[in-house]
Amino acid sequence: MGSLPAVWLLWHCRASFEDEGDKLSHASMWKRVVPFAAWLWASNLLYNMFEVSDRYMLIHWSNSTAELAQSSVGQYHSGRVLPLLLVGVAAMLGGLLLPYMSEQWEAGKKDKAARQLNWSVKLVAIIFTIGSAALILLAPILFDGIWQGRYNDGLAILPLTLVYCIWFSLHTIGQNYLWVAEKGKWATLATGIGLVVNLSLNVALIPIIGLHGAVLATAVGNLLIVLVLFSLNHRFGCTTDRGIWLGAFLPMILLLDKLPMVVAAIVIAAICLTTNLIFDTTEKADILSAVKSKLSRS
Repeated sequence: MGSLPAVWLLWHCRASFEDEGDKLSHASMWKRVVPFAAWLWASNLLYNMFEVSDRYMLIHWSNSTAELAQSSVGQYHSGRVLPLLLVGVAAMLGGLLLPYMSEQWEAGKKDKAARQLNWSVKLVAIIFTIGSAALILLAPILFDGIWQGRYNDGLAILPLTLVYCIWFSLHTIGQNYLWVAEKGKWATLATGIGLVVNLSLNVALIPIIGLHGAVLATAVGNLLIVLVLFSLNHRFGCTTDRGIWLGAFLPMILLLDKLPMVVAAIVIAAICLTTNLIFDTTEKADILSAVKSKLSRS
């Protein structure tokens, strides 16, 4: 039903779809649109399956009673309240980035589109990691204060849940390159590989370590998606440099104790500001230009 207004608008504006007097070939248009839409639908299906698989399997593969299994799902939900905020922001950023990349790609500026994606991925990795470190420090206010200690298991899994939600966010943004390059089937393949690994590990780990097994399986699945996705980006022209790979593994500092985690976050910020280890000179100039452009409009 949501497509009906668009169909009506396209039909009434069809006269404008002409190029120097030649009408757009319907056959050539649908030949490109249908596969794109099909792979996009398949990708969304796998996304949704990935989203619910761990909690579904936590109920059906747990060795505990049904009540305890359902309680574990509730604890899991509590541990995802804060991390899912990152996923929502990443989805918004990915949607905002896509039209800019598409414009550059169609203008023949493929290198610029790839460079914009890369520094966006790095920024998200760093900002989300440092922000997540702050969330871990502040989490006891929510779990111990507001929820009065009823979700201690959720607090225990929070660091790893934040880690895999950051990886999921990097995947959400990083796949834009494949969609712009009309290689969407490979983005779908990356998600499918991660889903299969996630399901397999859930089967193996949930009967042994319950909730923590489900979280660990989801984390490994998300990490694999990121690694496969960035490798595919590199394969199809989006050069994956040292900073991308460092950014992919930065979230793992959240698994440290609080003091080492804070120190690591400070070191990461200092490295970004004072060296070219993660961002090169061109990327820093692009980021500064983007910031100035946004500030001038506000």
